[in-house]
Amino acid sequence: PSSGSECRSLREWYLPHHPVLNPNKPGKMRRVLNGAAKFHGKSLNSCLLTGSDLLQNLFNILLLFGQHTYAVSADIEGMFLQVGVLPVDQPSLRFVWREEPTKNVEILQYTPHIFGAKDSPTCANFALQETALDNQAKFSGAAQAVY
Repeated sequence: PSSGSECRSLREWYLPHHPVLNPNKPGKMRRVLNGAAKFHGKSLNSCLLTGSDLLQNLFNILLLFGQHTYAVSADIEGMFLQVGVLPVDQPSLRFVWREEPTKNVEILQYTPHIFGAKDSPTCANFALQETALDNQAKFSGAAQAVY
């Protein structure tokens, strides 16, 4: 996340969030954002388009598991955080943060897509497919695996 600008935007939205602690990972906190939380009857997700379903058919994926010795999986949340949001849309991903009770409150905003926004899966899959397309000459096997 980056520091939010002081000027107000028509696309400005503040996301509620809460911490999730894992007893198996002491000292590590994961921030969970709520894109479905409503304010005056609207939520961030109610203002976003879902986009096309770019996922591969699950049946076809399962059939491919028998063709090779190894299978690879990835963390979806990590994938979303690899795909940037246009600067004009970043004010929609703001949140209020205070590191410690004695510190000042800060307004921060995400620059990549977030887990919890309904457009993130389509945007992340589109970026993955475009990256495969752009690099298919150099990495044909990896590009083929994406499609």
